[in-house]
Formats: sequence, C-alpha cells, structure tokens
Amino acid sequence: MDPQPVPHALCYCFGHSEESLRAEWQATGRLDSVEAIRAAVKEGRCQCEVMNPSGACCLGDVLKVAKAIQTS
Repeated sequence: MDPQPVPHALCYCFGHSEESLRAEWQATGRLDSVEAIRAAVKEGRCQCEVMNPSGACCLGDVLKVAKAIQTS
C-alpha cells in the first residue's frame, strides 16, 4: 500500500491545513473555520508558541491562504 501524503499543517492548534480549507471552500463556499481560528486566537485559546514549530501565531498564514483560496 502506498503511503498517503500528509497535509501540510497550517494551524497546529486547531488542526487545519491548506487542503482542509480548500475542501471547506469547495463544499460550502465559506471559510467558517478561518473565523473560528480568528475568534479562538482573540480569546487566547491557542497555543501557537508551543504547537507551531516556528513558535509564532499562525493566523497571518491562515488569512493569507484563505485569501488565495477565495480569489482563485
């Protein structure tokens, strides 16, 4: 059996990837998960400094990918 590619993690705290955002956009025409991530970060419910290998908040990357998905 061939190994399946692992999606590149985009949001380590809440388990989102570019692939999961694209799938959400294609299925619903919305990116509700992006707003959920934004709200969680604002409420301090993320652990980016621990979960993200870069030690930085992922929200900027999430928003950049979301914009690219919506404009493609």
